[in-house]
Amino acid sequence: MKNLLHKLPGFVFRAHPAILMFHSIEDQPGSKLAVRPDFFEHQLHTLVSQKYNVVSLESLVEFFRQKKKFPPKTVALTFDDGFKDNYIHAFPLLKKYRLPATIFLVTTWIGTKEYLTWDQIHEMEQHQIDFGSHTVTHPHLPSLSEKEVFWQLSESKKILEENLKKPSQILCYPFGGYTLETQRLTKEVGYTAAVSTSSDAFSPLDDLYALRRIRISNASMGFGAFPIQVSGYYSHIRMLQKRFKFYKTQLKQRLSVR
Repeated sequence: MKNLLHKLPGFVFRAHPAILMFHSIEDQPGSKLAVRPDFFEHQLHTLVSQKYNVVSLESLVEFFRQKKKFPPKTVALTFDDGFKDNYIHAFPLLKKYRLPATIFLVTTWIGTKEYLTWDQIHEMEQHQIDFGSHTVTHPHLPSLSEKEVFWQLSESKKILEENLKKPSQILCYPFGGYTLETQRLTKEVGYTAAVSTSSDAFSPLDDLYALRRIRISNASMGFGAFPIQVSGYYSHIRMLQKRFKFYKTQLKQRLSVR
């Protein structure tokens, strides 16, 4: 695998930490954003038994910032939206396996029917669970004005700082959506980094304000997918797939105008 990636044109192989993206930890058949609790425990057991280096997202960002070489098999766990089932199902298992994680909160959703309460958040905060901003109302940021984006980022950051002992300074873009302007405002508000979703075709995987994550769902349990996703190769593979798709589209367009 490594030798193959080295030979591909325009591609420099480098082991890349796997930042895993979870949402709901609950049995929701057909959902692309849910992981069954028993599947989730199997995944955590795999990480521990196979001696993966599971670190907090804050630690991972610091490695990126200092341009240090990552230990082999480095992984970080993240959760989006702050679902209540993160407390009911994920939290006991994270404590059992003594693993850190980061949960990104939409501040107006805190305490509503399906989401974490402040009491639950405060309890989790005492057991290696960090909490970061997923904005105030979960909008698609590129669709907003500069003033609206600034408010979403600064207000959510302020609310977390007022209610948490040590809020994460990492932002999670809703829907993975961002632009260069969004990144600029993220830095201006004071975030140290931001996470998105899967890699695009060309932007670097170590961009601190567009760190790519790997979506984990029930499908990750099929055909040995999870070991591939956490291998350190997966983000590169996804980037290559999108790059080849881009070149294929470009070639078709050129041929069509001849």
